[in-house]
Amino acid sequence: DIYPAGLGEVMSRSAERTNLPIWITENGIADAHDVQRPSFLVRHLVEVAKSIAAGVDVLGYCHWSLIDNFEWAEGMSQRFGLFEVNPQDMARRPRHSAEIYRQIARNKAIDEATWQAHGSSIATARRQSRTGAPESEILRRGSRETT
Repeated sequence: DIYPAGLGEVMSRSAERTNLPIWITENGIADAHDVQRPSFLVRHLVEVAKSIAAGVDVLGYCHWSLIDNFEWAEGMSQRFGLFEVNPQDMARRPRHSAEIYRQIARNKAIDEATWQAHGSSIATARRQSRTGAPESEILRRGSRETT
């Protein structure tokens, strides 16, 4: 099961226990056809935004992984990358999720269209966040500059 709220829960507990800033260094999903990754990415970034809005000091988020990579146990069969790698010639091609991540990073927010396409279609639309505001509002104001 994919449980994005678990990321927020771990971030909150870690912040309370350690009183240290948090880096999310690896968070991703193997998805060769990029069917689940866009929703996975948006829903997990929602949790990061909610944590920031709740006062957790989040220094960064790194998606796992930028490109498909060789896994010792699975070879090239597990496709974690935002960029697809052709194992024959090592050519790289961005997946749709790479564009979504680029847009979110550039805007420092998840816009309503992205939320509707990749967040609310799986998650319950307009769930109330830990701060009581609709998620779409948290996404607009959750950047470090506004908290």
